[in-house]
Amino acid sequence: MYRAPVVIGADRTPGVGWVALVVAASGFCSLVYQVVWERTLRYSFGGDSISAAIVTGTFLLGLGIGAFVFRHWRRRALAVLALVELAIGAYAIASYHVLASLARVLSALPSGSVFEAEGLRPVVVVASVLFLLPPCILIGGTGPLMFNCFIRPGAYSGGAVGRLYALNTAGAAAGALATPFVLLNHLSLPVTVTLVGLANLGLALVVWLGGRREGPDAEAAIETETADGTTRRAFLVLAFVSGFISLGYEISLFRAFYSLNPSSPYNFPVVLTAFLLAIALGSVLSTRVEAGSAGQGLERIGRLFVGAMLGMLGGIVVTSTLSLMGFRRYDRPLVLGVYGALLVIPLAVMLSGVLPLLLRLAASRGRSLPRTTGQLYLINAVGAFAGAMVIQFVGFPVLGTRGAVVLLFLAGIMAGSWCLMTTAAGSRPVLIRGLLVPVMAVVALLVPRPLWEMYAFGASGRDVELVEGISGTALIRWQPAGGAVFVNGYYMSALPDDWRHVQLVSFALALPRRERVLVLGLGGGGMVRELVRDPGTRQVDVVDWSHELPRLLESPRARVLLADALRDPKVRLCRCDARVVASLAPPGAYDVVIDNLAQPNWVGATSVKSVTYFAQLRRVIGPSGALVYQANYANARSAILAGLTAAFPVVLEHERGVVLASSGAIAISRERAEEVLARRGRVIGIPTTPYADWMLNGLRRISPDQLGGAEPIRDDLLIHEYRRDPLRWLFSRI
Repeated sequence: MYRAPVVIGADRTPGVGWVALVVAASGFCSLVYQVVWERTLRYSFGGDSISAAIVTGTFLLGLGIGAFVFRHWRRRALAVLALVELAIGAYAIASYHVLASLARVLSALPSGSVFEAEGLRPVVVVASVLFLLPPCILIGGTGPLMFNCFIRPGAYSGGAVGRLYALNTAGAAAGALATPFVLLNHLSLPVTVTLVGLANLGLALVVWLGGRREGPDAEAAIETETADGTTRRAFLVLAFVSGFISLGYEISLFRAFYSLNPSSPYNFPVVLTAFLLAIALGSVLSTRVEAGSAGQGLERIGRLFVGAMLGMLGGIVVTSTLSLMGFRRYDRPLVLGVYGALLVIPLAVMLSGVLPLLLRLAASRGRSLPRTTGQLYLINAVGAFAGAMVIQFVGFPVLGTRGAVVLLFLAGIMAGSWCLMTTAAGSRPVLIRGLLVPVMAVVALLVPRPLWEMYAFGASGRDVELVEGISGTALIRWQPAGGAVFVNGYYMSALPDDWRHVQLVSFALALPRRERVLVLGLGGGGMVRELVRDPGTRQVDVVDWSHELPRLLESPRARVLLADALRDPKVRLCRCDARVVASLAPPGAYDVVIDNLAQPNWVGATSVKSVTYFAQLRRVIGPSGALVYQANYANARSAILAGLTAAFPVVLEHERGVVLASSGAIAISRERAEEVLARRGRVIGIPTTPYADWMLNGLRRISPDQLGGAEPIRDDLLIHEYRRDPLRWLFSRI
């Protein structure tokens, strides 16, 4: 007979604590890798919800493939589990350096114009998936191996699956939460994966020693599947649909949280943690009571599907209604916590019970559990990958958030309705349950548009113009004199002018050489308008990651305020990441680079404030050219200036928040400064003439000696983004 060394089924043994440690630690390490890999992809290629969709979808696809590949391992399962954990740790330790090399290779693929970088996206998606699959397949293999190791078929119960799954998921949630709050706010990305990789190697040793102590396993008896072919196919469809809905909705939450907590690096791990904790809770609760007959189990699955969909829709309606009523404060963690709980918990808790119940029904006696786990988990993971990719790359651009979420809602209602109708076949309730789909479709369509707009954009009303697509959302809040521009929930600029951008472009226009200008960060388009008006500027290249912002600025009212500058023949627009453009542009391609990028505490901003990035900008600027930098310092002024002084021989800081950097002397003509500021000085707030005194007298030279030995920002050290340290806060109160 099959003999497992430790059991968490009906008959407990003294080794249950050891099992809990192994299962939870394995999940912890896995989710640290997921968060780190998402951040590595984000700063290597640019990021938004796309990087979250790629990493999360691929992660689950790999888990499913791994569960399927390793489903037949029965002999020496603990030894195999130890080897798998060893391989995961080794891959993780090397992963950062492999991905960094991959980024350099992909950056070198396009040739010709720098604006061919926009076509890099499909290559990046495919390469990222291929990079992430091998370790994720190994991580997925730990599932059936753990079932083989820790669940004895004779003592099998639905609760055993739920507890094992919940332990692994709770450990994963702890890993997702510890990564931003404990690890990345102190350690760099490669150091983090190295330390956790070493922990994975230690876990492999613990499993190996545990296996040696317990002795070799005998091969498990193979049980013939109890479900017939038709029922088994139905189980596979239900597993696919549950995965599709879960990940599709999770991707929509990543985007929605930008409107709740704009440009925060904590959004991805916090949403992930909330989902995982809810899944762990749901796995335990849904399997506490045995399903009884197959019909009762299918009935429960149907109720879970319907309840999850109603919970999802209800969470959106409640939070959006509260937002419309004014209960929406970005600076209140309690408000964000309540909103997150309402949006995440109902669906995740209920839908997480579907897969354990399907496993229970498909392998009622447990001997075929590992094999059944592999099959159902693979289909569930394929559904999750499909949900992430379809919703991100088709749903949002084609259907919008409202259409994408309604699609998920109806898919869940149809799956639940089928389960309920099947169990009620031949009885009176079948007619009532048959009306469930059309009734719920009407319910979804009756949700008012303003509530969907609040969920997707964080704003609604007749004075708001909205655009959404593949990379997020963009909106303009119109006022009588102009409008305020927001991208992914964060304020970007004002129309027709933002005083900060007027400052930037005024310095750029006062420089003697400005024929070829690169603008990093479109903002509200006002800088492009001023550059187009300048006879001395012949070429204006504009780079912005958002696909939605240029579309938004093509609206009739915005075009009038911008004097149709974005359509001027001088202007070329590239919808890609500035880091990619800086690495692809030929040396000396520009006379002026205007850097209007994010503050260092924004998600993904560290590597556009790093010394490596500044060195790339110096490479693309001609010998007599200059970088005009928006001094978005936050709490990193010394570190940013240290990076600039390390990359450029000459760095000048203006008292009003502009930095000029160049390879040689920076010469600004007094006459040209007067000419530029005579028209724009009032916007900046210069009270009197001569305007040139404001510009020239406010500049002072910055040298490394003035920075107190500050270290430049490194693009793999995210401490300027992940600034919250709960451990320090806790110890300060002890």
